Amino acid sequence: MKSFINLRKALATISLVNSCDLEKIATFILGQKQFYELIIGMKTTDEIYQTIADNIKAVIGEEWAYAELNIETLGTMVSFIGEYMNANKEKKQIDVDEFDFQLTFDILELHRISTEDGINKWNKATVHLNSEGNFNMEFIWDQQFYDEIYRLSKE
Repeated sequence: MKSFINLRKALATISLVNSCDLEKIATFILGQKQFYELIIGMKTTDEIYQTIADNIKAVIGEEWAYAELNIETLGTMVSFIGEYMNANKEKKQIDVDEFDFQLTFDILELHRISTEDGINKWNKATVHLNSEGNFNMEFIWDQQFYDEIYRLSKE
């Protein structure tokens, strides 16, 4: 267990370098099967949805009515940006830097699960959550986003 914690810390440090590919690094260290079992933890879709909601609730830190989280993923890279409406109906930014590091791996697992059969292709998602716990997640394929990232990777 201690080596697992040390590996997570090492991966957290590595993730600060934008050009690193976390999955390739972890796969190199652990092997593909162990990477998915140890790091991602093989959560169910419902467990991942709950983790997303829990992270949003945990970082808001005040009374709120509604939150929206936008997720972008391509390969093994994941980014988040979001906002919420507080009790005074003011829009505020969600401090996504405070999310649990594991959430990135959970999103990668959600992407793997939901695109397994090749039918549900997506690279962006939007989470809608209200303070009463109503959760909805939309999955989007953005071809322009994909093309731009691909173009930039070739430069």
